[in-house]
Amino acid sequence: MRCTGYTPEEDEVLLSYTEGLDRKDYTKKAKEFSIQFRLAARHMVGRTPDALRKRYLRLAGIESKPRRVKPKTRPLPTPSKPAHLHTVTVKVPAAKTEPIRWDEPFIQPPSRDQLMGRR
Repeated sequence: MRCTGYTPEEDEVLLSYTEGLDRKDYTKKAKEFSIQFRLAARHMVGRTPDALRKRYLRLAGIESKPRRVKPKTRPLPTPSKPAHLHTVTVKVPAAKTEPIRWDEPFIQPPSRDQLMGRR
């Protein structure tokens, strides 16, 4: 496993390649910086230009991308009236309680008339 941390010598080489460029102009002169990062990547084996760009941004104290602030959302206004006026609630009558007949079987077989009516 390779250690991916930058050594002070690598930092010095990276800063020497970008020495002639002003840190404040990083966003305006991105092409010139990209060329310098490619040259530095050729000098340092195993480092990519994108990795060197990130390292330079950390060393220079430049934010690579401005952080996007999430806009505050307002809650939707709640209507004063109920939204669904067309729904009708039906009152269901309560079930009538019947006395429990313990003497009779729970499941009643169909009567003869019921069976004859099916034919």
